[in-house]
Amino acid sequence: RDRASMALDSGLAALMVETVEIEWPTGTLTLDGIQSYGAAVEVSCHIEATNKKVFARTRTDPAYMERVATSRIYLAESPVVTINCRLTLPDGRQPLILAVEANGDERGAHHQVIWT
Repeated sequence: RDRASMALDSGLAALMVETVEIEWPTGTLTLDGIQSYGAAVEVSCHIEATNKKVFARTRTDPAYMERVATSRIYLAESPVVTINCRLTLPDGRQPLILAVEANGDERGAHHQVIWT
């Protein structure tokens, strides 16, 4: 097993049967002024539907405001995801990432929660 899956609680790791694709921004804009992204990386996760208000900003709207998250995605602590990443769900949708929480315990970081 890789380091990330070893750091996860075995119960949480057992739930991670779905995958999402994550792309990190390259820092380069296209000729149209649109952010470009690197190659997609497939990451194991657990996706839950939700209807929760979060106070957040997005990569397309830097203003902090109340938004409604419709999904909560659990994944290992690595690779680190930010709101600037592009996320592709199993059904092909690419929702904006509203917030990312790093979670851990006395042993250190062990998973992230992405709100979309």
